[in-house]
Amino acid sequence: MQFHDPSSWGGPWQRPSLPGAHMPARRDRRSRFAAEPAVLVVDDEETPRSTTCRMVRALGYPTRAARDGREALRYVQQHPGEIRLVLTDVIMPYMDGGELSERLRDLHPRLAIVLMSAYPVGEIAELVAAYPELPFLEKPFTTESLHRLLTPLLGPSVRVKDQRANDRIRYRDRTRQSS
Repeated sequence: MQFHDPSSWGGPWQRPSLPGAHMPARRDRRSRFAAEPAVLVVDDEETPRSTTCRMVRALGYPTRAARDGREALRYVQQHPGEIRLVLTDVIMPYMDGGELSERLRDLHPRLAIVLMSAYPVGEIAELVAAYPELPFLEKPFTTESLHRLLTPLLGPSVRVKDQRANDRIRYRDRTRQSS
C-alpha cells in the first residue's frame, strides 16, 4: 500500500490524478436519459403527479417530476437539453402553468408544453384561452389519450419501437411454424 503526502498535492483543493484518468466537466457530461426525450410532469398534488408519471413511463418515456412551477423552472435551467416536453397543471401555487410556460418559452423556445387541469374548462377558460398554441389535456385522462397527445410531440418511444420490432419477429416465427 502506498501513501501520498497531502502537501505534495499543491494544496487541499487539489487531488492527485491518476494517469489517463479524466473526469469531464459537469457541463460536458450528459444525462443517462439524454438520448431519450424526458417528460417533466409538474403538479402540486402528489397523487395526480405520481399517477401521470406512471402513465408516461408506461408509454416508454423517462419522467421527472416537480411540485410547482418554480421547481420545474429550476430543474429545466439546471439540466439543459434533458427535458423535451413539460406536462404542467394549470392551477398551482407560486406560479401557475401559464406563467411557467411563458418563462420556459423564454429559455427554450422549441420546448413542447402541454397544459392540464382537473378544473372544468369553463372555470379556467380565460387562462387556457390566453395560450391557444398549447395543447390542453383535461384530467382525469386515460393512458390512451395521453399517448395520442405525446406521440406527435415526441415521436414513438424507444420501448415502443423495440416492442413493434419484437412483434414483427414473433409474427414471422408464428407464420414459419404454421407452414
